[in-house]
Amino acid sequence: MNRINNIIDFKSIIEKLKNNKVVISVSGGLDSMVLLDGLSSVHPIVVHFNHNSRSDNSQDEKLVKDFCFKKNLRLIIINLNFSQYGFQEKSHKLRKKHLTDIAKKNFAKYILTAHHKDDLIESTLMKIIKGSPFENFPGLIETNSYSDLIFFKPLIHYSKEDLIKYAKEKNTPFRDDKSNNNNKYFRNRVRNTLIPLLKKENPSFGSSLIELGNYLSMSSDYFKDFVKNINISKSRNKFKSYNLTTQFFYLKYLANKNNIYLSKKKINLAIELINSKKSNAELHVGELKKLIVAYDRFEFQNISDTNLPNELPSEVTLGDNVFSKYNISIFSDNAEKNKKGYSKICYNKKAIKFILRTRKNGDKLNFDYGTKKLNKHLVDIKYPKHLRDSLLILTDLQNKILWVEGIYINKTFKGNYVLWLRKIDKNA
Repeated sequence: MNRINNIIDFKSIIEKLKNNKVVISVSGGLDSMVLLDGLSSVHPIVVHFNHNSRSDNSQDEKLVKDFCFKKNLRLIIINLNFSQYGFQEKSHKLRKKHLTDIAKKNFAKYILTAHHKDDLIESTLMKIIKGSPFENFPGLIETNSYSDLIFFKPLIHYSKEDLIKYAKEKNTPFRDDKSNNNNKYFRNRVRNTLIPLLKKENPSFGSSLIELGNYLSMSSDYFKDFVKNINISKSRNKFKSYNLTTQFFYLKYLANKNNIYLSKKKINLAIELINSKKSNAELHVGELKKLIVAYDRFEFQNISDTNLPNELPSEVTLGDNVFSKYNISIFSDNAEKNKKGYSKICYNKKAIKFILRTRKNGDKLNFDYGTKKLNKHLVDIKYPKHLRDSLLILTDLQNKILWVEGIYINKTFKGNYVLWLRKIDKNA
């Protein structure tokens, strides 16, 4: 980073912006006023958020107004109101939304914030204290894309001391936010108490922490790219062949593809379940999603996809029928119809009525060697447990099973009559 007299080189920053429209978030404090002062020549759209959290917020607003009037800059003021609980997190999210909306409405490419190196040190230490996953560490990154815009932190390579020097030399006006001294906020406790203590133990603590954050950020980027190209194909055995770090990032990637937010705790529970010896199990990962484990397979599914049909046994006839969410078509062998996609069922009676239902206790299948309980057959063929109660079953009027969807056709009948059956999901 080039510097002039050890102060911020705004010429390089202006060159990087290359005449693009710019939105700058300005609070009236030292950091943002230095940024605005240095970039006023690019005529940015200035956005000031009045949080109405202090009695002197109006003085911050006045300072920004006066500066923008003097420099002939466009100013947008947005009033925010929050309870003290979760104030910093809520205000951050809402500020980002407002900045994004303003940039899009004004066809601006860049949104600039005044984060500097000391902010990065604080954020990295806070994430360590909270036990955040290492893919969430910020790293020394100037720009990142969000909603087709570029969020730019031009001061990220500069320290707070650099900003103070610039403000003194350029006589930049700013206001001190007294709430920064209030240690009821987590960030303030880290800034005012922990960091000074750690710097006493190691004067280079800040640089060391930034280096650690960069390493974690780069490692995270590597694993995010790596897991996109591995071929696990829902196989538990393939999943188990990778180390825990790769498993973690793969599940995170898979969840994102399925629009599922997984916390660190949920990811670890999912890893534990997939790696377990359980043949069939499931884990709720949200209001509408489940992780399903069935023998060597695992996948995320909508809970609605695994709901059981609530339909009672239904009498069906030759022709087209409706059962639950399915269209069921049954016809006899001599019917003039295309048989593609149908199951062939032999039967020794010229019947026109049948029963369609799901499984129940005591169901038995008939084979040439004798009978076998349906439940045992499902276990033997390793049919996924979460799908068993949704299997469709066709019986005759004496409750003898003729067909079980996808897994069984009764071949013990010796007659010459043949039925053809096809199931179609009405929502497909």
